[in-house]
Amino acid sequence: MEIVIDGKYRIRQDSYQFILEELTVVSKEGSKNFGQEKWITLGFFTKIPHIITFLMKLEISSETISSFQQVSDKIDKFGEACLKAFNQQKGE
Repeated sequence: MEIVIDGKYRIRQDSYQFILEELTVVSKEGSKNFGQEKWITLGFFTKIPHIITFLMKLEISSETISSFQQVSDKIDKFGEACLKAFNQQKGE
């Protein structure tokens, strides 16, 4: 199983857990992979709801938010992206 959320996060599964990864670009100059995209592991989880909770906190804390309305909007937008990703995976 592999679910990509918003082109930014990926959830994979092995026989023991779910693995959450984030797509990043290697920015260390001099690295043989400089400028290339790479999936880095953010964490290991036993349940999908734990991943979603973690991602919501991560997404909210990654921006400057100054009102509860902005928090609500961010949660709605990210929730829609998650729903779309899960529905696409279910359809495959």
